[in-house]
Amino acid sequence: IKEELVKSSIINAEIEIILNTISAHRVWIAQFHNGGKFLHSPKSIQKFSIFHEVNAIGISPIGNIFRDMPVSLYSRANDELLKNASVFIADYEDETIATFGLKSGAEAVGTRSCYMFALFNLGTNEFMGTLGIDWVKKPKQLKADQLAYLSAEANRLSGYISNFLQDEK
Repeated sequence: IKEELVKSSIINAEIEIILNTISAHRVWIAQFHNGGKFLHSPKSIQKFSIFHEVNAIGISPIGNIFRDMPVSLYSRANDELLKNASVFIADYEDETIATFGLKSGAEAVGTRSCYMFALFNLGTNEFMGTLGIDWVKKPKQLKADQLAYLSAEANRLSGYISNFLQDEK
């Protein structure tokens, strides 16, 4: 437990820096995991959960809502992340912006803007999760330098998580 808490503290400190650097309302990391087996098959159910989250003062957490979610519920968004390593939704209310099936989930938790970056295992290059940055109170259009910063942070977090997962073997 102590080792896991140390690893979690490192990741949470990193995402808190992101939260403060770009004045976000919420920063989270979701990771894929095996969610058990199908009833009539030995095939495992692929799921994701938010494992790390920090929030600005007055912003409700979403980790308890997005827990053990079947990957199939967000297949369009995950496919886009796998193909392009990012999904940018500057304003969920702008109907000209593709939301990749994320709009109803965002509306349920009050998210107005969301920028997501794929996290890839540095050793295997497998898609292992997502870094998400949300704004709740009003939509947010990020500039190119902010997107570059977040992309670099996603790569850095991929390194931390890859190393932590490697330590488990």
